[in-house]
Amino acid sequence: MNGLMTEREWRRQAARARPHRPGCWGAQCVLPAQKRKKLREDRSFSVFLLLLSLSAALTMPVLTPRTVRQEYPQATAAQSAGGVQARAVSTVSYKLPEGMETQPVTYTYEQLLRGGLMLLDGEHPLPDGAPAPNTMSIAAYGKGMVPVNGLSVKSGRDTIEALAELFAALRAEGTSGLCVWSGTMTRSEQADAQARTALRYASEMSLEDAVRKALAQITPVSAAEQRRDDTVEIRLIAGGSEEPDPRPLDGTEQGRALLRLAWRSGFIRREPEGGGASAFCFRYVGKAHATAMTYLDLRLEEYLEWLHEKGVLAVQEDGRLKYLILCKPLTGTHIAFDVPKGTRVEASFDNDGYAVVACTLEGN
Repeated sequence: MNGLMTEREWRRQAARARPHRPGCWGAQCVLPAQKRKKLREDRSFSVFLLLLSLSAALTMPVLTPRTVRQEYPQATAAQSAGGVQARAVSTVSYKLPEGMETQPVTYTYEQLLRGGLMLLDGEHPLPDGAPAPNTMSIAAYGKGMVPVNGLSVKSGRDTIEALAELFAALRAEGTSGLCVWSGTMTRSEQADAQARTALRYASEMSLEDAVRKALAQITPVSAAEQRRDDTVEIRLIAGGSEEPDPRPLDGTEQGRALLRLAWRSGFIRREPEGGGASAFCFRYVGKAHATAMTYLDLRLEEYLEWLHEKGVLAVQEDGRLKYLILCKPLTGTHIAFDVPKGTRVEASFDNDGYAVVACTLEGN
């Protein structure tokens, strides 16, 4: 009788004997599988959940000064009537090129909502009718060429293609150790991630301090960004640690390489002055907007205000017109733009009352 066991006992024993899942290098999962910890169903955990919900409601973003500014030749300061300061560079002008053959193109509000230039923050929530994120596994669709924190990290198709280009550029320079730490997350996934982070911190400090530290890792802006299919968090791996390297991007050689190359693949750093995980969030806005924002040294909020005032941005590359960006107020359900013939056009609503189109002149 001593050798007999119930089915429940057998299943329990088999679960204990199950080996740990090894790290996956085929899809470039750069970290070993994290050890799962059981949550204690006691009074302290109930207090933790209460503190987490209260702190989430009360926490406000803390802004720190910008530390990274990329220099360009023949750059001088320019200022808009609204107070935005942008660099005046010889590669950016603010008028339509003469003699350009154009054609009218009309976009609906629903089409504009699919664009990637939408402003999201405490004053600009996701508008009604915005499409839900369309995501897929970065490891699978990236065909193992994009290092990820785990097979569950996901993002949009265009973003993944741009990530593959970005990491190829990093590898060409001999830069390694960076990975996509997180991608698109639902609200429940965000809450779960914060809870896991706080529980890890709780082994080193008081429960209240652990909750505050976990919540400080994300701002309302980055929380909204994480629910998009074009925003990813890119981090440097800290050896065999379960946590990424906490140093700022401009404090490491790999981070500086990322900041130097990201815009060339269409990515902008969403909160350059952000703290915690927010400082590592990048949004894919397309090469036209990323190039213009980098040349002008403007954050997304400043860039949109600049577009509202100027209406036209003409960006040159190697002495030839490469991008033409047009901006108009959206007063109805449709809007028309005269765009150059034979160009690839990306249209977007900016969530601040304007429609924007970015035209890429192919072959230039």
